[in-house]
Amino acid sequence: MSSTGKKISNEEHQRLQYLINSRYEQEYGASASSLSAHWLDIDEAYGGTEALLVPGFAAIVNGMAKGLKFSLASKFSSCTGTDQVQGME
Repeated sequence: MSSTGKKISNEEHQRLQYLINSRYEQEYGASASSLSAHWLDIDEAYGGTEALLVPGFAAIVNGMAKGLKFSLASKFSSCTGTDQVQGME
């Protein structure tokens, strides 16, 4: 059940299990049932919030590549960081 008393869907339960595993169990090397909620996140090495990328890290790459022109299976000799690629075959 959620904090509102509503039953969560199977997909929501799987996401929650993934977050618990990736955020806590892997970081601390223990099962969630053996960890203390009182001491979690006490070190906070990095600021800001975290996000679950449901479509995977491709969402970041696709966002960064938006508007770029590229051709698969093409060879090039250099890239200057501008719009032009040198030595395209």
